[in-house]
Amino acid sequence: MRKVLHGLLLCAAGAVMAGCGAGGARAGAAAAPASASARAAIRAGDPGRSSEQVAILSAWRAALSAIDTAARTADWRSAAIRATHVMPQLGIVEHNLLAMHLDGEVATGHDRLLWARVVSIDGSTAEVVGCVSGDEIGVFAATGRPVPGIAGEAGKAGITSTMLLTSSGWKLEHQSGTEGTCRPS
Repeated sequence: MRKVLHGLLLCAAGAVMAGCGAGGARAGAAAAPASASARAAIRAGDPGRSSEQVAILSAWRAALSAIDTAARTADWRSAAIRATHVMPQLGIVEHNLLAMHLDGEVATGHDRLLWARVVSIDGSTAEVVGCVSGDEIGVFAATGRPVPGIAGEAGKAGITSTMLLTSSGWKLEHQSGTEGTCRPS
């Protein structure tokens, strides 16, 4: 989905563009993929979702929701972002929201989660993959006109995230994505 949430997430991960400017995704770091053996261990050991997987997916959804909500007002000081993210992703998202604010951009429209699953858990880290779609886009707050580039276009995106278990629960540590497809990066 080519929109603000994805612009923040994908640009934050550097998955789509080498650099991002006004109206597009911005720069950051990508998540490492899970090994085939780690994915197989999850599938073989648990035909359903374990309570740990449920907790991870709940925290992941909360992190995406925090970004979505903060993007509606370009709130780079969002308490929800700080509650659901850790460095380096926390710094990347706050930086990108500040850039949106300075560029006069906000998000409009709505997204929906098409699917998500935990593909690996290794101690205090977990990898989540998922797909989001909808009509949320970035617009200039003053005019309501879509911003140029990827953030001003609706669509779908596959997302790959690394979650970190902290003393206060699972938090989003790294994220990357692929625009236009539900295949995660």
